[in-house]
Amino acid sequence: MLPQRQRCHFKHPASKSTSASTLNLNLMTTGRDVPPRIWTCSGLNHEVKPLYDRYQREIELNLWEPINRFWAECYEACKGASKQRASFQATNRRVFQQKIYMPWKVRQVEEMQRLQNAALQHKTNDSHIRKRWKAAKRFLYGPRGPWFTG
Repeated sequence: MLPQRQRCHFKHPASKSTSASTLNLNLMTTGRDVPPRIWTCSGLNHEVKPLYDRYQREIELNLWEPINRFWAECYEACKGASKQRASFQATNRRVFQQKIYMPWKVRQVEEMQRLQNAALQHKTNDSHIRKRWKAAKRFLYGPRGPWFTG
């Protein structure tokens, strides 16, 4: 036979010992909007406490090892996934270097050589034109030249 239901009542923390101003001060300092509620029952502890203790004992005896195993497996899976991701990134980096970076680097070197050769040809051609103009000027404006003014 079940015992009669115990009557529980709500006890407000500001009921007897604290005033409204003290309660407001407590609310401001704790930062909580609602004051904590305290439930008291005359027979609740006798019924729930043994069940709670048994539950805690069951957890300590039967559940800690599976929880520890679960987190250890999670850790190992995370390590494995991290290692797999690192190897995947290394493979992708190698493929990128082979297919994109190395051809670009080769073409860059070729382009720089082409530009240097073009600049050298331009400089050589400019120097050759200056020498020819100097010789032509010497011939035309020299003491025996047709345009001699002096």
